[in-house]
Amino acid sequence: MIDTEFYGINVKEIMKSVEKKEIPIVSADAPVDYVLKMLRNNGHAWVVDTLENRKLLGIITEKDFLNIISPLPRKTWITGITIFKTIQRRELKNASDLMTRNPLFCGPDDTIENALDLIRDHDVRKLAVIDQKKLVGEIDLSAIIVWYTSCSLIGRPSKNDD
Repeated sequence: MIDTEFYGINVKEIMKSVEKKEIPIVSADAPVDYVLKMLRNNGHAWVVDTLENRKLLGIITEKDFLNIISPLPRKTWITGITIFKTIQRRELKNASDLMTRNPLFCGPDDTIENALDLIRDHDVRKLAVIDQKKLVGEIDLSAIIVWYTSCSLIGRPSKNDD
């Protein structure tokens, strides 16, 4: 495949070719202990309104967990005090309390070029894939790398490497 053709491939083509694994999804009302198990097993979880509707509300990543488990800052600013929610104070009850709202997404018919632009411009590793307002999958850099290397000449020995 010529490299320029790669950028025109649809996201759904890459989704079809990668290993079929279950998308890590939790409902907004899922308890924190369940969400933490999802993070331990997957490193992230997409948050949806209900498991039936799958309307995307947010994402929870290991970075979100770091933000809530880290010790509170020792200094407060003169202009005011920032109140942080923490696990230690038992203020976080469910997935909606932990999530980053309005995660980036693409559609299954979007091109890889568009998906890569979003990933690069927003410094993220994965995108939700939304079709008709419903979470239908995800695409991440690992899947794109696997797909790209399987369809290109990268890593293949040349005829002169005898």
